[in-house]
Amino acid sequence: MKVLFVCDDNSLLSQMAEGFFKSFSRQQTVFSAGFNPALTIDPDLVPVMQEDMIDVTQYSPKIISCFQEQTFDLVVFLTDNIAQSESEILNKSKINGFKREIIAVSHENHAANRFEWTRNVRDEIKNETFKLFKKYSQSQPLV
Repeated sequence: MKVLFVCDDNSLLSQMAEGFFKSFSRQQTVFSAGFNPALTIDPDLVPVMQEDMIDVTQYSPKIISCFQEQTFDLVVFLTDNIAQSESEILNKSKINGFKREIIAVSHENHAANRFEWTRNVRDEIKNETFKLFKKYSQSQPLV
């Protein structure tokens, strides 16, 4: 299965999703990208993912156009902003043949600090990506 996770800046949310999905099975080909990628990954990404034994030290933000003309089985959009931009990925990025899912991550910060918020988001993304993994790993082919 070939999977792409997409968020706006590809510095945190989609990077987390990529890391978790890869950890569920090495048989998957998994990427992440953003419409407007940041210059670097979020500084909290590496330490928060290390707490779950996921190594993302080699990850870096990528623009969605890097995957132009590729075919994916599943493309997962993270956050409501990206859900509203689905036509952009379909029309401009020319990514073909996929099922779509949306993970709406809460951006409300009820935590005491940003690092704690990042942990909360990590746990939410871990749970949602595992649900998707179970759903799609049992239903082949996707397209």
